[in-house]
Amino acid sequence: MRPIKHHTIVTGHIRKLVPQEYNPDIIRTTREAIDYALGETEPVALFRGLDPDVKFAFETFSGDGLKCTVYGETGEPCIVFIVVRQTNSAARKQYAELLKIDNGPQRTKTKMPEAPFCSVALTKHLEDARNREMLKWVGDYEGCAAVAWLYGDMIWDDEEFKIKTKAKDDLSVWLFFGIEKYAPTQETITLFGKRYLEEFVLCSKDAITKNPPPYLFGITAPVLERLDKLKKMLQE
Repeated sequence: MRPIKHHTIVTGHIRKLVPQEYNPDIIRTTREAIDYALGETEPVALFRGLDPDVKFAFETFSGDGLKCTVYGETGEPCIVFIVVRQTNSAARKQYAELLKIDNGPQRTKTKMPEAPFCSVALTKHLEDARNREMLKWVGDYEGCAAVAWLYGDMIWDDEEFKIKTKAKDDLSVWLFFGIEKYAPTQETITLFGKRYLEEFVLCSKDAITKNPPPYLFGITAPVLERLDKLKKMLQE
């Protein structure tokens, strides 16, 4: 699971969200709430105990993207954010729309981040004092929503965590040292799922080629070969 760039347009600030650091129960609850809201035609209050006056409207766009509009106490849209898995024309169009509605000065209109990312626009309606209460928690919610949408089906519960951590350690031993008894099998693919392992291959290759750690000195090529072997297994 790759870190997600949490980008606030009004400041240009980007914070990296690490999916593994989020509570699995919170992520599951957040994903269930998103799925529920996607089935509604009007904005809905999802977390009445947190802030009963705030409502959410979700829609999806091409490339498994997600758009969320958050409405404040006045009923006006206060925050709009998009969650992007892959950069495509639909994502660029959605980002351009965020730039139009963001209430920050023009100089802060930063370029679209590399995927995966969550970009957030703040509208003029946040200037109303009645709508500002959400600022105490909505930033954390944006991060949870991004993780839940992009990786919600990959977050592990406690028992899964123990099993998959052992399997991941075995995979790392094979990857770095080439010990065949730890080589991935179809059981490995079934345990993790293809999408998780595809992310694993992508992130590992990216880290090795862009900024190889010192402990890989002299063994980079074999490690990349084993990553290619795993990639081929996933394509079969």
